[in-house]
Amino acid sequence: MIYVWILILNVVFNTEARLHRRNFYTLYKWTHGIDMTFPTETEREIAINAGYYDLTRIQLPVDVDIHYGENYDYRTFLTIPRLNFGVPYSLATIAENDRKIELNPKVKAFPTYEWHQSHGTNCTGITSALRTYIDECRRLWVLDSGQINSLQWCPPQLLAFDLTTDGIVLRYVLPSNNYKAGISVYTDMIADVATKGNCNDTRVYMSDAWGHGLIVYDMLKHKSWRIEHDLMKPDRSLINNAHDGIFTVSLSPKHIKSEERFLYFHALNSFNEIRIPINIVNNESMWYYPKENLPTDKYFTILGSRGTQCESETMDEFGNLYCTLIGSNALIGWKEGISYSADSIKVLAYGPDQWHFVTGLKLTTNRHRDQELWALSTEPKLFVGYRKKSNPIMYQIIGCRTKNLLRNEQCSVGTTDINIVASP
Repeated sequence: MIYVWILILNVVFNTEARLHRRNFYTLYKWTHGIDMTFPTETEREIAINAGYYDLTRIQLPVDVDIHYGENYDYRTFLTIPRLNFGVPYSLATIAENDRKIELNPKVKAFPTYEWHQSHGTNCTGITSALRTYIDECRRLWVLDSGQINSLQWCPPQLLAFDLTTDGIVLRYVLPSNNYKAGISVYTDMIADVATKGNCNDTRVYMSDAWGHGLIVYDMLKHKSWRIEHDLMKPDRSLINNAHDGIFTVSLSPKHIKSEERFLYFHALNSFNEIRIPINIVNNESMWYYPKENLPTDKYFTILGSRGTQCESETMDEFGNLYCTLIGSNALIGWKEGISYSADSIKVLAYGPDQWHFVTGLKLTTNRHRDQELWALSTEPKLFVGYRKKSNPIMYQIIGCRTKNLLRNEQCSVGTTDINIVASP
């Protein structure tokens, strides 16, 4: 299979360059570390003097979300987790004065700087936001790892903010049997409002790549449980990313013809795509019994192999599954309901200047009801403290309407309705 994929990628990139070498729209890009603003200059000086804002380190964003509000407005959310002690806040939006600047915009803390000031000494604040997701009820879900510099300062928690007021509407602290302190690394999250019009009927699914498990939170029950399976572990026959298990989580759209919906995932260190019926995932009693008493293996299905590793993935409202390929500067797509094979997996975009290591891949709906695909793409060597001098772009946020992507049209996004102006 891997040789088939190498052949396909070579053919696509060499003979259909005009088709696939098209750019996504660049919303923001940074050529140096992100400049993090403060409510006052005094607070900035206090943070620097205390070592809470280390200007010698690169502040590394990990996740992204775009939210369209009223009056042709939108906001961009970034997580900048506390991978070291010198990060002043870990959940940010683009500063108001810089929202029309494409190159090196500044950010500010969300919802306020006070939420982040304790640096792990007060667990009711935000210790280290890692993942976000915006649902159809205009809530920003935030997964706070509770870790600073890989140390577990606070228990992980799930927060939800009402984006019409920016007020908190939910806080849930994960019980100790849901995570592995100092080990768990959360690589994806999705919130699913199961019943239209009932925002309380929501479940949140969180992937734990290094702990090799899936955490499910049920808002109606206000409780969570953990699922583990061998297919959530890395494939030990591959030498790369040896620790990285389940890396993503995606869901079938709610309005599909079939009543059965599935949860899709793959391990970063694996070529396979896996699915499991969502009703099985949501049945918490299935996961409390010993395996020999209530076998669950039969519900996990290996759809097929890509023959290569895939990073972030997400599924749109029509059942198209998008995923970025590691080391290939490419985005692929597959349609739910057909075979998962080299014949049905399509290369949708290719661009060595834009597609690097994608740590955040999200779908949002703009004011025209069009879905858009947004990616946070980062120079991969930055994760090991290396600054690549040959490529001045360290990280960038790029987007495209899914209909443009699937029709091979030039990419457009709803943010241009506000007349974004690129900096010189």
